[in-house]
Amino acid sequence: MADDRPTYGLSELSEAILTAAPWFRESWIAFCADWAQPDAPGAHVMGDQLIAALERLSPTAMPDLSHLASTIERFLVEGDKETRDAVAIGILEPVHSSIDEVPILESALVPLLGSRSRLVWDNILRNNGYFRSDQFSPGTARSTM
Repeated sequence: MADDRPTYGLSELSEAILTAAPWFRESWIAFCADWAQPDAPGAHVMGDQLIAALERLSPTAMPDLSHLASTIERFLVEGDKETRDAVAIGILEPVHSSIDEVPILESALVPLLGSRSRLVWDNILRNNGYFRSDQFSPGTARSTM
């Protein structure tokens, strides 16, 4: 039986992240307004901007990151290959590299990661902070749930 669920692409990723992390929307819009490149910024820079937004929050104002974690998981499970790689490289890699500077990420976000996100996270850990798609084989590209 064919799986009729949509495959998500890069065009849906940014808006899904902004919906999952409303505290990030204003910061992202300001960043995009200052973007000097001809193409709009995408997921490849979104992780760095998410972390910068989190750094500006007070530790007592830490938002609930569960919606962000579930959105990351959904796009890793149901996204096309380009989108899965963008999430791994553009969001999870920067989170990993920022753990020392923003320790709240490890306690607030990492425990919320889903099973596919954990596989990507482990790949990043094994490869000194870099996602290696050639060493990543999670089985089927899409969830069977």
